[in-house]
Amino acid sequence: MLQYVAGDRTLYRGIRKLPPGCYLDIVDGGVTLHRWWSIPRCEPVAVDAGQIPARLEELRELLDSSVRYRTVADVPLGLFLSGGLDSSIVCALLSMQSDHPVRSFSVGFDDAAAFDEREHAKVVAAAFGAEHHELVVSPVNIAEHLPELIAHLRQPVTDPAILPTWMLSRFARERVTVALSGEGADELFGGYRRYLYQERLGWIGKLPGSGALRGWMPRRIEQALEAVGEDRPAHNHLLWSATVGLTLASRLFREDVARAFAERTAERFENYFEGGRVRLADQLRADQHEWLPHNLLAKVDRASMAHSLEARVPFLDHRVVEWAARQPDDLKIRGNVTKYALREAYRETLPESIPARAKQGFDLPLAAWIGGPLRSTAEQAIGAAERGLWNELRSDVARRMLDDHLAGKQDHGLPLFLLVSVLTFLEARR
Repeated sequence: MLQYVAGDRTLYRGIRKLPPGCYLDIVDGGVTLHRWWSIPRCEPVAVDAGQIPARLEELRELLDSSVRYRTVADVPLGLFLSGGLDSSIVCALLSMQSDHPVRSFSVGFDDAAAFDEREHAKVVAAAFGAEHHELVVSPVNIAEHLPELIAHLRQPVTDPAILPTWMLSRFARERVTVALSGEGADELFGGYRRYLYQERLGWIGKLPGSGALRGWMPRRIEQALEAVGEDRPAHNHLLWSATVGLTLASRLFREDVARAFAERTAERFENYFEGGRVRLADQLRADQHEWLPHNLLAKVDRASMAHSLEARVPFLDHRVVEWAARQPDDLKIRGNVTKYALREAYRETLPESIPARAKQGFDLPLAAWIGGPLRSTAEQAIGAAERGLWNELRSDVARRMLDDHLAGKQDHGLPLFLLVSVLTFLEARR
């Protein structure tokens, strides 16, 4: 459901993660956990319009300093450039600080124009005179590298974007040893559209008959209806942020297993929510503590370090994080504009089309891949499930999902990819 394991839990019995901002003190066989830093729980004070320019100048100074600090290296350095707002800001700052063209790297797909951001990346690279490099990924590449990637991981990171990130890291490592990346901006400044939907669409779930619409609607709409009908903030956040909805998970797994997972994870999320309603500050806090470290940063770190490439993330400088935590919600999302502070701070710096772009995300043509180059991998994974690899999984439901997908009856590309990733991971470790 989440693409990661929340909190300090892992897939391994008796083994836990060391939480972010913590260290272990081991003395004479005794182990003590200490927290040395945490994101401040500030109560943001609203600012009037006249104060905004000064706040944006503070943000520009902090990010300029953060990027400058992360260029300290005695090895070649570049950046991952998608053409989205966040990586474009990093490209702009890095270019303005450098006395030579920066090296930028982007990835695209030769068979899926709708998922390809290379043209936007080219616009940004040209605007700042970057030495730009493109990697074109084919479906055959995906099929070749998925088993290698899964074998390399110590825990499954099922985020599909880890595949192109893995290949882009290997490609970039041919020219640089350090790469700057834009992770963290969405979680600090309110970059996901679901933040808007969570707060504003709750009334839909209270309409008579809204629950009856589930089951025959497209999967993502069914999941949205499931989420808007949930009043408890932590449970609401779980359902909105889940990649696979609880309704589908309850069909794929025994319902008691799915429900127990949801309760356990929502209880974890309770730590981040205050009061009885969904607030942006709480949503961001939850994603900063869970989605960001356990999914996004794990994905980038494992994909890059597999090729001895060091990825650095300027938006997660502690000074930037602390500044963002002190800002009011309407400096992050204003009206229908997400990441308002970032867009306004760099509106005059970036090419005109970039601040106005809606977030595209690193979406992939998973439906075509499952039906094409990953078909045999999917068949093998579901076959292993039918032989009892994962006891709680209803393998007959998984088989029907795959059959319906291959027959073109319904697009199950994303949930099948997530399921196949975990099954392949488990099979490799039997």
